[in-house]
Amino acid sequence: MTLFLGIAALAALMASVVFLLLLPFTPGRRSRLLGGSIGFLFTSITCATLAYSSDLVKLAEYAREGKNGSPDDCGTAMDCWLDKSWRTATLYCPAIIERFAMRDFEWIDGLLEPKFNGFRLENPQGSAVTMIGDKLRFQNSSGEWLRMTYECDVLPDTDIIVDVRVDARD
Repeated sequence: MTLFLGIAALAALMASVVFLLLLPFTPGRRSRLLGGSIGFLFTSITCATLAYSSDLVKLAEYAREGKNGSPDDCGTAMDCWLDKSWRTATLYCPAIIERFAMRDFEWIDGLLEPKFNGFRLENPQGSAVTMIGDKLRFQNSSGEWLRMTYECDVLPDTDIIVDVRVDARD
């Protein structure tokens, strides 16, 4: 959620800068461009504030659990380990998974839908978390599209991807 709000704030800020740069070249529409620029600027400030406040809420939760306010120190909190693993897998695994395609590939997830919809714990002490997804199709040599299942093993304490597997779905 924080990443989405940060991206939305950046996009709105860039749109307001574009509107401000267009002001000198559109003499008859200055009031509309200025209004749009102010609107996008307000949106970017609102999104940035929401992203920052959600980070503050997360820090407060970690502090309340006795973790000195550090989200990097998960301890035995399983939701913290899963959150870190999900972020790492979402950022780095799709590019690695795409390299498994012999011909073409197609992600069939929605715009705001996550690519990983499940997980498996290899070791309850938090050594490796396997993130699992099935929102991908590969094209085989005869041109047919096959639905694939993919797994990404992540070490959440170091944000290292250990292994990636892709198999045809039954």
